[in-house]
Amino acid sequence: MKRAEFIINVSLGVSIIFWGLIGAYEALFGTYSIVRLFSAVLNLFLGCFLIFRKPVLKSGSWKSILISLPSFLMGGLLFKMAHPFQNWPLILEITFVTGVLFAILSFSYLGTNFAIFPSLRSISTGGPYRFVRHPGYASEIIMVVACCLANLTALSVIVLITFFVFLYFRIEEEEKLLSQSTDYLTYKSLVKWKLLPFLW
Repeated sequence: MKRAEFIINVSLGVSIIFWGLIGAYEALFGTYSIVRLFSAVLNLFLGCFLIFRKPVLKSGSWKSILISLPSFLMGGLLFKMAHPFQNWPLILEITFVTGVLFAILSFSYLGTNFAIFPSLRSISTGGPYRFVRHPGYASEIIMVVACCLANLTALSVIVLITFFVFLYFRIEEEEKLLSQSTDYLTYKSLVKWKLLPFLW
């Protein structure tokens, strides 16, 4: 791994872990919120995956990064708009936690191949990746929908629709990059569905 890539990975990972620890502290010792707690736990996992991920074989273009960025930002905006977390109904708390647990499961199988933006590392084929090619995005959808429903307004619906539109383009950009790998083309021939079995 190149030194610059290592520094970026560690910097991003430590930063996300730091914010995860702050979130966990606020959830446990401030106003308790299971949503805040599990989002903090997810950040701790993601930070570790970033620090220990494999060297990139091929990075996505600036175009693919710019196309991917809006869905990332819209998801974060919906999370921010969903405050106060302690007022969420139980069903939405369960939905969000389910999304977090599915994300942790998916990223655990992705392991050191984890990336925020389109990039090519090794191909993961185990666990939920046996059924769909992008289970991490499926878990993100579960969490984002829960956030939208927790603060259901015209603005939050517009943000959610924007999230879905750009997530579609994000997945398509990632598919283009990954399809440059013969291993991924083989995997793609075995796992037909990108995100939703029998639909897409």
